[in-house]
Amino acid sequence: MPNDNKNENDLLSIGEAHFNKGEYEEAIKVLSELVKLNPNNEEGLGLLGESYFRNGQCEEAKKIALKLTELNPNNYDGWASLGVSYFENGEYDKAIEYLLKAVELNPKDFEGWDWLGASYFENGDYDKAIEYLLKAIELTPNDNYVLYMLGYCYEEKRQYKE
Repeated sequence: MPNDNKNENDLLSIGEAHFNKGEYEEAIKVLSELVKLNPNNEEGLGLLGESYFRNGQCEEAKKIALKLTELNPNNYDGWASLGVSYFENGEYDKAIEYLLKAVELNPKDFEGWDWLGASYFENGDYDKAIEYLLKAIELTPNDNYVLYMLGYCYEEKRQYKE
């Protein structure tokens, strides 16, 4: 279905609908059209980047996240997406760099702290992992994954009482 007569809002709505149904390839097609119309549409770029990520196209997701941070250095989603993309590629030092910026911009976002703790964990820095995982637990006290990671960190440090 050609979207020749669609405006930015229409394309964003259609792209979002595909995204919400898990139709990431379709979302990418529609949101790419949106970004061609307006390369500075942060919402469209953010959803396009997340669509690429969920479709397993991490390099494309990174490019979009980088563009978001260039457009708006205060765009939490851009920094967080960069961090998660680098984490998924096993580049934990880079992930930490970007996730630190993300949590600085949005300290109330559980996922930023969670990913940051996981990045330090994967780097073997259990003290820092514990520090950031505890911040995640403050925001979402009963998250099983974070509680598991905390337990694993304490076990690695032989702090069995914690």
